[in-house]
Amino acid sequence: MKTKAFNTLLLAILTVILFSCNSDDDDNNTSFRGGEPSLTFTVQTEEDQMGEFAEVAMAIFDGKIYAAGGYNSYGGSQFHFLWSSNNGINWGTMPLSSTTPLGSFAAFRTGTTLTTFNDQLWLIGGKDIADVPYTNIWHSTDGESWSELSPPFGALLTHETLVYDSKMYVTKGNRTTNQTEVWSTINGLDWIQETDNAFPGRAGQKGIVFNNAMYLLGGEDIAGNKVNEIWTSTNGSSWAEVNPATLFSERNAHSVTVYNDKVWVIAGKDNLTEFNNEIWYSSDMMTWTRYEGPRPAPTEGINSHTALVFNDEIWLFGGNQPDGTGGSRRTGEIRSFKED
Repeated sequence: MKTKAFNTLLLAILTVILFSCNSDDDDNNTSFRGGEPSLTFTVQTEEDQMGEFAEVAMAIFDGKIYAAGGYNSYGGSQFHFLWSSNNGINWGTMPLSSTTPLGSFAAFRTGTTLTTFNDQLWLIGGKDIADVPYTNIWHSTDGESWSELSPPFGALLTHETLVYDSKMYVTKGNRTTNQTEVWSTINGLDWIQETDNAFPGRAGQKGIVFNNAMYLLGGEDIAGNKVNEIWTSTNGSSWAEVNPATLFSERNAHSVTVYNDKVWVIAGKDNLTEFNNEIWYSSDMMTWTRYEGPRPAPTEGINSHTALVFNDEIWLFGGNQPDGTGGSRRTGEIRSFKED
C-alpha cells in the first residue's frame, strides 16, 4: 500500500512540474502543444503607424514589406498611400519620386494586388472611392519611382495575381458574363490571353502557387454566394476543379498562404457570418483539416486582412472585426503564428 501511495504522489508531482514548465509564456506570446499542428501565437503590435487598416495589398520586396491601397487611419492623404517596414511592426511612408504622378498613382484604391516579379514591384488594378475600376498597372524597381502601363485586359475590379514558372498571371473574374479570363506576361509589358473562360466568374478568390501548380480558392459566385471551390492549372490556359475529400467552408475576404509545406486558409466572410475565425490547412489540397487547438483571446473572427510569410511565421495584418454592436470596425493589430 505504501508503494502504491508513493507512486501516486510521485505521478502527481511530475504532472504539476510538467504543466508549470509549459506556462512561462507572456501575454503576447502563447504556445499550445498536444495537437496537430502545434501553433505559437504572437501579437506583434496592437496598432502600428498606419493606425487601423483593412483591404491593404502587401508584398515582400528587397527585404522589406510594402503595403499599398486599402483603408487606413490616414487614407485621406495621398502621401500615406504607400508604406514599408523592415520588421513588420514599425512602418513609414515611402517617399515618392518627383517623376511619379501623385494624383493618379497615389489615389485611393481597394481590390488592388501588389506583387514582386522580375525584380520589381507591380501594383495592378482595383477600384477607386466611387467603385470605378482602374485599368492601369504601376511598376517600380525601388518603391519610390513608379511608371504606368495600360494592359490589354482593361478594368480589373476583381482579380488575383500569381507568379509561376517565370511568368506573372492575372485572373480576371467577370460575374456579369460568369467567366474568368487568364492573362500572362514574361516581362510585365507584353501580355497574352491564356483563356477567356477558365472557370465560372468569381470575385474575391485568393491564389497561391503550391507543389508546382497554381491554385485559386474561394470567392463569390455570380449570385453573390460564397464558394469553397478550388481550381488549379499548370499552364494558365487549362484549369480543373479540385475535389477534396474534406474541405473548408465557403468564404471570401479570407487569406491563403503557403507555409511549412502546407496551404493555410484563414478567416474571412462565409455564408453565415461576416467574421469567420477558422484556420484550415492542407498538405496535399485534397484533405483539409480545421485547427481545433486553443488560441489566445480574443477569438473573434476577422475579414479583409492580409497574410504574408515573414521571418518563418504567418503574419496577419489588420482587417475588419465585429464592434460588439452588430457592426464592423477596422483593427490595427498585427499578429503572427508559427508551427512548432
